[in-house]
Amino acid sequence: MISVCIPVYNTDVNLLVRTLYQQASAGSDPFEIILLDDDSTDIETKQENEKLAGIPNVRIFENEQNKGLSATRNKLAELARYPYLLFIDSDAKIVREDYWQTYISFCTSNSVCFGGCVYSNSLPQTEFILRWKFGKQREEGVGKYFSCFNFLIPKDIFCKYPFSEKLNSYGYEDSLFGITLQHNNADIKFIDNPLLHTGLDISYTYLEKVESSIRNLITIEPLLKEIKKEKRIRLLKLYYSIQYLSYPIALLFRLLKKVLLLNLRGNNPSLKILDFYKLGYLCNLKTKKELLNQC
Repeated sequence: MISVCIPVYNTDVNLLVRTLYQQASAGSDPFEIILLDDDSTDIETKQENEKLAGIPNVRIFENEQNKGLSATRNKLAELARYPYLLFIDSDAKIVREDYWQTYISFCTSNSVCFGGCVYSNSLPQTEFILRWKFGKQREEGVGKYFSCFNFLIPKDIFCKYPFSEKLNSYGYEDSLFGITLQHNNADIKFIDNPLLHTGLDISYTYLEKVESSIRNLITIEPLLKEIKKEKRIRLLKLYYSIQYLSYPIALLFRLLKKVLLLNLRGNNPSLKILDFYKLGYLCNLKTKKELLNQC
C-alpha cells in the first residue's frame, strides 16, 4: 500500500522510524519504510540509523556521493515497492496518534496530499529564533504553500513529474514540484495531518539557505515563465511589480546589509526585514546579471 520515503542527511531518525513502524504495524495494510542516506558525514549518527535495519519492513540505502534532496527523493521513488509514496523529511516528529491512518484513508484516491507541519510553541534559544518565527508565522497551518516535508502521492504520478535535478542545492524545489503538479492538473489536497518540524537551523545557516534558494529561483524562473506560472512565486511577483526600482533597491540592500543581518541574527528578528532582505538579495543578483550581459 504505502512506501515511506525518508531522505536522510546527518540526522538521527530512530524516533521517527520507530513511531512510524508502531503506527503502521497496528493496521493490516502492507507498508515499507525506506531510508536513503545522502552520504552523511556524521559517522555516529549513521551508525545509530543503521541499527534500524533490524526492524521488519525497514530498508536502508546510501548514495555513494552527496546528490542533494531532489535526486535523493527521486531515487527513493525508484526503490519503492508500493503504489503510494509517503515522503517525510528526516527532521520530523510524529505528534498525532492517527497520523498513519489519516494517510491510509487517502490511498483509495488519485490525490496528492500535503499534510503540513507545525512548530513547537516554546521559544527557542536566540540563534534559532529566526527560523522558528518564520515557521510559526508563515509555514504553520493548512494550505499555506507547497511543502514536501510531509506528503502522500501515488507513485505513478510521481514518476511522471519527479523533482527537477537541476536544483541540487537548497531552495524552491518544493515550489517547483507543486507548481508542476498543478500545471498538469493533478488533484492536490492540503489536509490537516501535520508533523512537528524539529530541525531548526541557526540564523546564520538559515540565511545562507535563503540566499541559496534565491539563486535557485533565478535558475527556475525561465521554466516558470514557460508555463506562465512565475507569478505563483510570491517573491517573483513582488519583484515584477517593483522591477523598475531594482537598481536603487539593490544599492540600498548593499548599504544596509550589515544592519539587516544584525536584526535577523538577534533575539527579536523582524520577518518584514527578512522579506526586504530576500527582495534586496534578488534585486542585487538581477542587476549584477544585467550588467554582465551588457559587457
